[in-house]
Amino acid sequence: MRNLDGKHKLPSSHHINILQEVVDISLVRQSLVRSYTRSFNGFAAYLTPQEQEKLSGKFYFLLHF
Repeated sequence: MRNLDGKHKLPSSHHINILQEVVDISLVRQSLVRSYTRSFNGFAAYLTPQEQEKLSGKFYFLLHF
């Protein structure tokens, strides 16, 4: 995966950066369940309803269950 500036960035660190926007920084690593990088780029995380709402307003958000 390449960052917008062309530098390589680990997908899991990118996912952590996204989570930091909606989850308390001390809980980010516990919230991240899994990073997916082979067939598609995404992640699974434990989120509160309020965190889901905040994340759903982001431009890169696709789907939540």
